[in-house]
Amino acid sequence: MLCRAAPGCRATLLVHMAAAPYPYDADPNRNEPAFFQGRDPTTGEGTRSRADRTFSAGGNYADDRVLIHVPPGFDPARPFRILLFFHGHLATLRRDVVGRYDIPGQVNASGRNVILIAPQLARDAIDSHPGKLIRQNGVADLLAEALPVVARETGLDPDRLARAPVVLAGFSGGNIAVVTALERGGIPGRIAGVILMDALFSEMDRYARWFEANDQRAFLFVLYGEATERNTDELIAAFRERNLRFAVRFPAGEIAGDANFFIRVETKHVDIPSDGPPRAPLAAILHRLPPFEAFALVPPTR
Repeated sequence: MLCRAAPGCRATLLVHMAAAPYPYDADPNRNEPAFFQGRDPTTGEGTRSRADRTFSAGGNYADDRVLIHVPPGFDPARPFRILLFFHGHLATLRRDVVGRYDIPGQVNASGRNVILIAPQLARDAIDSHPGKLIRQNGVADLLAEALPVVARETGLDPDRLARAPVVLAGFSGGNIAVVTALERGGIPGRIAGVILMDALFSEMDRYARWFEANDQRAFLFVLYGEATERNTDELIAAFRERNLRFAVRFPAGEIAGDANFFIRVETKHVDIPSDGPPRAPLAAILHRLPPFEAFALVPPTR
């Protein structure tokens, strides 16, 4: 527990979960490709090599914790959203999601009725693999395990939690977890929107297909800098080809449920989740969402 009934939170918890992305290894019964690429000669544990560095099962792929944050102003009597946030490379929940980027504080500052759920992906590693979330309904399984904890902390009816709209957000290497959640997460009728912060290092065609199939029911908000400019331009071109409307300026008012935004920023890549602009970008985007998204309850087209 990080805090409970304190000025900055109603509850902020790190919870061990079986459905968390890690630990993970390929399941031969599911015909999954091998995950670990080698074995440590001393410990025998699995290893993966990325960018000339080696990461180990025990050190980087074993953290089964999930961050759950309920803001101090949360009102269980009102409609609410779930923000499912996926961090980037070389990150931990406590140091980066809570500390460096203050994602719980941004949820608080948004002034919206939002519950934050953020799983630990590969811990302090250069690796975008989403672990168990790659499996069919992996996100649904994660939420199913997290929501009883939320119900206990808020008094919310579990049935309401199970129907709540979900906004997916990812920074940098969290991109793969986001697009996997879209395609096979098991919550297609609940996805209200996607927020990407300098995250389009790949998968532009997958995003284009999903938003074409789900136009009119989910928004896309992309903040991007130099690191992902070329790929973001590719996705913008794909949106044009599909006649999907979008804007390139930060909205002054509410974000419609089917709106799309591509906002170029000059901020250093690692600072975008905190500095945007605008500063605390998640807070600003969440604040501009309407109080309740009826569009989030529209059945998906595919």
